[in-house]
Amino acid sequence: MLTKSFQAGTLYFHPAQQKAADLVFPACLKSVRLIRQLWELPVPPDLRVYVMTSWLQFFYQAAPWIHRILQTASFPLWAPKASRLWQYAGGWAQNFGARSTVGIKPPELIEQSDLSLGKRIFTFNHINAKIENLTCHELTHAFSLHLPLPGWLKEGLPTYTVDRYFDRPTIRPETLDLVLRLTDGGDLLNSKPFRVKDPDRTIARYVQGYWLTRWLEETRPGLIRSQLNSSHTANEFHRNIVEGCGKNSSVNVLDFWNEIRPEIASHFSQQIQS
Repeated sequence: MLTKSFQAGTLYFHPAQQKAADLVFPACLKSVRLIRQLWELPVPPDLRVYVMTSWLQFFYQAAPWIHRILQTASFPLWAPKASRLWQYAGGWAQNFGARSTVGIKPPELIEQSDLSLGKRIFTFNHINAKIENLTCHELTHAFSLHLPLPGWLKEGLPTYTVDRYFDRPTIRPETLDLVLRLTDGGDLLNSKPFRVKDPDRTIARYVQGYWLTRWLEETRPGLIRSQLNSSHTANEFHRNIVEGCGKNSSVNVLDFWNEIRPEIASHFSQQIQS
């Protein structure tokens, strides 16, 4: 494989994927600068980005040798999920001990993926923008996978970071309606598995963190960043966010969501209408 170093890590790609690498590399440079500036997160000690053409190849190329042994032994447990996710995902991030890895599909494989959900979530149409989105999104994951984030922020942080990368909203405004219909806040602290049998709920759960993160950043800038390197558990992180919103930290997750839901709706209604 060919390699190309940037200020925080290394890009790996097959010579046949040079064009894809030429798209991913500048996106890595811009994304790392943005993540460091926006969230003040330290650079992972061993960061590797791959232009990936096979889910199986990625996991064995990206992993250190000891993890390859473990992956081989546990192959029946994780391989089916990875294979299913490959149909929909344009990229992903995975930690192997101290090594943080990101995989980004080349344009031709992204176009072959099932884009039905993505078309309902994202505003991107051009493939170059999709590559930049994936690179920034997954690098944000790589910088934050080690943190005890509440479930809503695990996707909220990367999706909002992509907004800042493009300097515009990148999630379709109509997804807010799906989020506001959610009456159960119990999933806010959890990362739910990818479910394609219920697309509306899948989309709502995916973008709920985005709208909550964006609302917090626009109404209480700096609150999330202040907790990224100071909270010790996901529950503590969430409690501190609740307090930062002027709510009682002992309120349960459902009541918190139902309290802030109308505030989120009110905040964005004028923006979306204009």
